[in-house]
Amino acid sequence: MKRIIYLVCIHLLCSTAAQASNLRQISSREGISNNAILSLAQDKHGFIWVGSCDGLNMWDGERMRLFPNDWGEYTPLSGNLIEEIAVTTDSLFWIRTNYGLDLFDPDSKHVEPHTCFQGMYRVVTRSSDEVIVITQDNKFSYYDRTRHEFAPTRPMQQGRYADILEMVLDDEGNLWSFSRKGIFCMPVKIPADGQGDIRFGETQQIALPSLPEFAFREGNRVYFIDRNKVFYEFDIKSRQIIYIKDMREELAAMGQVSRIISDGDDYLVSFNTNGVVRLKTTPQNSVKYVTEHINITCGAMTLLRDARQEIVWIGTDGQGLYQYTRNAVAFRSITFNQLPYNLSKPVRALYIDDERTLWVGTKGEGILRIADFYDRKEFTPAHVQQLTAGNSELLDNSVYAFARSRRDLLWIGTDGEGLNYYSYRDRSIHTLRTPAPLRYIHALYETSPDTLWVATVGCGVFRVTLGGTASQPSIREVEQLHFNDELEIKNFFFTLYPENDSAMWFGNRGGGAVRYDIAGGGSEVFKFDAGRSAIANDIFAIHRSGDGTMWFGTSGGLIEFRRDSTSLVPGIRNTVHGILEDRKGNLWLSTNRGLVQYSPHTGYVVTYGYSYGLNTIEYSDGACFADPRTGILFFGGIDGLVTIEETGFREQEYNPPMLFRDIRLNDGIRNIGDMLSRDGVLTLRHGQRIFEITVSALDYVNGSNYTYYSRLDGYNDQWVSASSRLSFADLPAGTYRLDVRYRNNITGAESPVYSLPIRLKPAWYATAAAKCLYVLLLLAVVGGLIRHYLLRYRRRRAEKLQRLEIRRKEEVYESKMRFFSNITQELSMPLTMISAPCQQILAYRKADPYVLKYAQTIRQNVSKLHDLIYMLHEFRGIRTGQNDESENIELVPVAEIAQSMVETFGEYSQQNSIHCQLDIERNLVWPTDRDGLSTILNTLLSNAFKHTPYNGTVSLTIRSDSGKLLISAANDSVGVNLEDIEAIFDRYRVLDYFERKSERGLSFQGDLRLAICHSIVVRMQGEIKVESTPNAQTTFTVLLPQLKVTTENAPAADNIVPIVKEYGLPLPTVTRREFPFDKNRRTVFILNDNSEIMNFVAELFAADYNIKMPSGKTEMIGLLKQMHPDIVICDALSEQSDCLSLIQFIKQGKLTSHIPVILLSTAQQIDERIKGVESGADICLTLPFNVEYLKAVAEQLLRRNRSLKDYYKSSISAFELSDGRMLHQDDKEFIDRMLKIINDNISNTEISTKFIADELGVSIRNLYRRLEGILNQTPTNIIKEYRLAKAEQLLTTTKLSIDEIIYKAGFVNRGTFFKCFSAKYGCTPKVYRKEKLSQIRHEVGEDTEDTADRSA
Repeated sequence: MKRIIYLVCIHLLCSTAAQASNLRQISSREGISNNAILSLAQDKHGFIWVGSCDGLNMWDGERMRLFPNDWGEYTPLSGNLIEEIAVTTDSLFWIRTNYGLDLFDPDSKHVEPHTCFQGMYRVVTRSSDEVIVITQDNKFSYYDRTRHEFAPTRPMQQGRYADILEMVLDDEGNLWSFSRKGIFCMPVKIPADGQGDIRFGETQQIALPSLPEFAFREGNRVYFIDRNKVFYEFDIKSRQIIYIKDMREELAAMGQVSRIISDGDDYLVSFNTNGVVRLKTTPQNSVKYVTEHINITCGAMTLLRDARQEIVWIGTDGQGLYQYTRNAVAFRSITFNQLPYNLSKPVRALYIDDERTLWVGTKGEGILRIADFYDRKEFTPAHVQQLTAGNSELLDNSVYAFARSRRDLLWIGTDGEGLNYYSYRDRSIHTLRTPAPLRYIHALYETSPDTLWVATVGCGVFRVTLGGTASQPSIREVEQLHFNDELEIKNFFFTLYPENDSAMWFGNRGGGAVRYDIAGGGSEVFKFDAGRSAIANDIFAIHRSGDGTMWFGTSGGLIEFRRDSTSLVPGIRNTVHGILEDRKGNLWLSTNRGLVQYSPHTGYVVTYGYSYGLNTIEYSDGACFADPRTGILFFGGIDGLVTIEETGFREQEYNPPMLFRDIRLNDGIRNIGDMLSRDGVLTLRHGQRIFEITVSALDYVNGSNYTYYSRLDGYNDQWVSASSRLSFADLPAGTYRLDVRYRNNITGAESPVYSLPIRLKPAWYATAAAKCLYVLLLLAVVGGLIRHYLLRYRRRRAEKLQRLEIRRKEEVYESKMRFFSNITQELSMPLTMISAPCQQILAYRKADPYVLKYAQTIRQNVSKLHDLIYMLHEFRGIRTGQNDESENIELVPVAEIAQSMVETFGEYSQQNSIHCQLDIERNLVWPTDRDGLSTILNTLLSNAFKHTPYNGTVSLTIRSDSGKLLISAANDSVGVNLEDIEAIFDRYRVLDYFERKSERGLSFQGDLRLAICHSIVVRMQGEIKVESTPNAQTTFTVLLPQLKVTTENAPAADNIVPIVKEYGLPLPTVTRREFPFDKNRRTVFILNDNSEIMNFVAELFAADYNIKMPSGKTEMIGLLKQMHPDIVICDALSEQSDCLSLIQFIKQGKLTSHIPVILLSTAQQIDERIKGVESGADICLTLPFNVEYLKAVAEQLLRRNRSLKDYYKSSISAFELSDGRMLHQDDKEFIDRMLKIINDNISNTEISTKFIADELGVSIRNLYRRLEGILNQTPTNIIKEYRLAKAEQLLTTTKLSIDEIIYKAGFVNRGTFFKCFSAKYGCTPKVYRKEKLSQIRHEVGEDTEDTADRSA
């Protein structure tokens, strides 16, 4: 019994001391997954995360969102019992669930589960990778950041799970343990790589008056209650313990503490089973803190102080989440479920009398009479009485009006016939029967003890004259007022309002407002539908403010009425059911969508709803009352009533940042943050249409009173008022910028502009690339037309130019061909005169062998010239078409001719070990020109055998292929230049190609054969192709068609020389001669591609020299390693010759660079001969050469070589002639070293004979003696002369001052410098410089005049 009395006293104490505040309940109605809240956290954006017994929720001020269901396909948490949400310093969450510990990113919604922890365990964290877990079996684990898993470690000494109340990792790396054994601090180091254990430092214990029983962390402070029930605050940084309050009474009344947080200078303490109390600081009283009760009737499991606003979030056990705020205005929302009666009808009338009793009239459930309303925090039948028609004289249970009376009673208006009043004398309701049909009373007002004004809905307006006593009134007269004919029909009067003692206002639904003159009886009707909707004439509420302005609440909003003007208040569009004025002059309006505060001074419109703790949103006509004693306002609605009280609390101004949250597209709702590109642009593909973008200024208290303004730059530059959900038309593709700002309707503050770039990608056919393509296509069409005409013009012009160019080429070509023809004719006779005597000499039996040998050589070379002349004749005839008449098309035995022709190369192939492979179709006969076919075969085989290396392979394939004769000759080779082949096969380029090759001293005889072959193939309507793989194989392929056989043979053309069909055969191989070797003779190396020339040159020198004739560069290099010749003679007759590189090899070798080299070349151009000399040849002789001249050159080179050897062997080579004196080389090097030392140290004033001697590494005495023998000068004199020369140079080449020059030249004394300079140059330095500069200007002037004269 004593405990009950104590609890009642505590409850009364808390009730009387309670400070007005707002408490909003957020529960299943807002979408929370479970009303049992275990944990709370706030992310960096300000969103509240709610851990319940059935999942993780996020509160955004409007609705709850359940993770992961409301976000899409994300990894769920390990469990749905969210026991703790630990926020890290890097804004991540460690979430402790019943089935694991999860690392959660509230931005990306990424979950890293760790299901190794289940059941009961504790978590302590600082950053997301600094985590320690203690399980109930006293095992410690820490988070391995490298492997993203937990690693076991040794426990700390004071670490029993059962004793730990709270643990903290502070910013200095200390681990704090608040346990039932005391408060302990120890340095801790968590391994970064998962290797090793946590290292704990020396443990420190904090001295306490008593051991803790409860402990709760908040930032760097920990609040604990010890075993003596005393509440302390512990500062972790300063390690100070601050006494707060003795909590024995509170703990005895409320039970176990679940959480403690600070709120300004106050503290909030929640209890597991009995709500929350505020420990309010009272510095003016002797008691430091007093206890105030917060109206929560269930257990509170957790508390969270909002980081941005003055809000405390309270997680309860069964009633969801509470938003507890302290504001300038306190609302108290009383719903029917808080009352002891089962009510469901709307509240239609309110009144509070002098006894502080609240009268509540309902529509159908009678009257509620709540005694001592201001003292009631809970409503029980002992304090709440329900009066109905069944238990009283109430005429009807629908009660619409209460009116104060000067008599000792309260007037009551109902739907029943007559009047009711409540007598304070006998505490009962009485009835007054009226003679007139007085019913449906919605408004009453007593202007005097004997006059009562009555407004009814359906019966009109009445003035009732009263009589009787003060406690027992009677009706003397009932007068119905008549205004006009319209109002006789529309007699629905919902309200009345006394303007003053002489005038009364009546509000009619549909008929406007009526002002009635009480004294004169006249009336004036005012309507407000001019330029507005007719609903502006529905008057439900009337009020006159202190400045005389009349305000009318209508179905279309609030109308401000003055005698000279009428206006509809902007921002208020809902039906206004009641109007009250607070003590600050603000109007409070009850509407069908919440309470509205309107300030006539500023024009601010503020709407109050659920976010302010209001549970009643829709209100009733006339259900409002203002208590003149307390200033508290009352409004009634469909499910309860609301009181409004000014608290005097000064709210801090809060301007939250703007968040672009969600976007509703045609394919669903998405988070904007997930759709932004790296540069923050919202990019949508074609087909994604924006229907709505949700923005939010996250204000949990006043967020509903923000007016948003938006504009879409690039579409509409005008700012438009909008809600937090911005709707969009079907925007075309393009780039936009959504600008949004908001205005706080309570404070009038405006935010900066927040922007969201938006890019809507067009369809592929409307992209910039597509448009560019269209433009390009158009330009292409236009350009194509232009190009067509231009090309046609250019083609015609080019054809004309081509014809002219062809004509010109033909003329040049014919000129060259005539030249060839003339040359062949001119050479024929001399060759005949050489060939015939030579044949006679060979036929003469008594001829000397020496003469026969050289006559045979002459005959062979004459034969070569005959072949060349024949080829030129053929080339001339084929190219000009002179041989066409000789064609005789017949059936040619191709296989037989080919086989016999291959046999002619048998000897050559044997000498060079060439393998011949034949693939000739047997008995092949083909209609073609016999001579042409023979020439083609001869040319292809000759070319193949000639370019096949030793031990190589030649393949010949002849067969019928698709109606054509295929001839293919392939051979192993280094390859051919296909560009050269193209030039040889080109009619107009071939002669230029021959000319260029001849200029380089190279033979074009083989190329001429190929040109003849190509011309014959073309003449025979065939084609020839060449394929070549470097260092592998070259293949010539000829395709000949079947020609029509002719019966007549054309006469053979007269030839200048006899036609020799074997002109392409390789000549018999000339064997290199071997010569005897004598060590006492000089040696000559001879290298040449032509064995005949090689043998000839060798015979020239064989009488006096040893002869060595290597076959190529490789053999030459090998021979040089065995012996060094006295002289080398080589040639450069072909492109394949490595002669130049061989010469470079000889001249770059240290052991061979002295060997003289004579180069033989057929090149007549000086550039080609220069290349030979640059490669290292001592002399270059052109073919043909003079034999005696070649011998003399060789002898002279050898003689010079011997002279050089003799010179370098003699002692005189050690001397050089310098300045007319013979200096030994060592002396010259010594002088050069000394002068370099002087030059490098010229600015050093301390340079001396000793310094130079030390640098040269000799003694001073040796230095003097050596210089006297060489230069006959002392070192000092040399230094002085060098300094003077340096000074003279600086005077004439720089602008340095005299003093700077003295310094740079190394002189110490200015006078000494001037004396020495004048003695050497005959004048002072200044005069010398002046004369020199004058001389230079004079010379430059003369040069300029000469140049001008030459130009003229």
